Amino acid sequence: MLSRQLHSAIRLTRNFTCLGHSKVTVSSGKSVVQANKEDVDLRGIHLKGKYEDLPTMIFFPQMLDQAENWIKFFNNPNNKLLENRNVWLLYPRNFGSSDKHASYYGEDMANDVVRFMWKNQISTATIGGHGIGGKVALTAACYHSDRFTGYMGVEYAPVDYQYYEAFREVKTYLNDVKDLNLNSSKAHLNKQLEDMIPDAKWCEIFKQNLAMERPGVYSWNFNFAGLLENLNNSRASNIASWNSHYGLWGGRSQFCFSDHSRWVHLGTNTLPMMKTCVKNRGWNKDIFAFQSDESPANHWAYEHSAMSDL
Repeated sequence: MLSRQLHSAIRLTRNFTCLGHSKVTVSSGKSVVQANKEDVDLRGIHLKGKYEDLPTMIFFPQMLDQAENWIKFFNNPNNKLLENRNVWLLYPRNFGSSDKHASYYGEDMANDVVRFMWKNQISTATIGGHGIGGKVALTAACYHSDRFTGYMGVEYAPVDYQYYEAFREVKTYLNDVKDLNLNSSKAHLNKQLEDMIPDAKWCEIFKQNLAMERPGVYSWNFNFAGLLENLNNSRASNIASWNSHYGLWGGRSQFCFSDHSRWVHLGTNTLPMMKTCVKNRGWNKDIFAFQSDESPANHWAYEHSAMSDL
């Protein structure tokens, strides 16, 4: 069922010439700290769609998650997503290979997306994201409604996540590892992370964010100090919060989440979805849950059988 739901959100009526299997390309350039917020460049992974001249989908992973973790989801032939879109799996500012800047304001992060589109000659795109990546995507859609044809949120609702248990756990992990001595072997660092982070999936993600500078010397593959400062200060610019001044999205939207999600609560979060995405048609039309158990691991949709076998 979910296969039809996702497919219908991005269905095309044109015929194209088949190119064969998708091509994976990592965008060039190294993450740098920018003094000017308008100089921030976003980077990620480009998945070439199956056909010639397909439109584009831009997708942001969950905060701290790696873009490559979503490749198997978008490359799954059962999904048929790459028959309908070329896909950019992008990191927002301060994460992964994208540039860093002190600002986490929603408007600045939204402008990053449109600047990326201009540099890559993308006139319009479908946009979406997972978790906090869904916030970045929806913010961009609200601020620049003329540039986007649709929005898809996976395990996300436009609410203030600063008070959600699932999000506060991640914040706790960041505070717990902030004093970790990164001048050590990878095996030793991995063991320390396993002792500090009880959630196996989040522990794996923190391990993935360890970048080797040289043998025995590692650094974090994101703006650790800036992110921690932002999260430890409850304010409107917090990356976890949704603010009404971001505006409304008047295009097509679709939300999907686990039926036992700790990030989206069915009884209370569907109304914010419909209030922000004003043309959303509601439950079982544009808002869907996929079957899962009650494990915290159900947040990682690309690893869940109900999502991976689309």
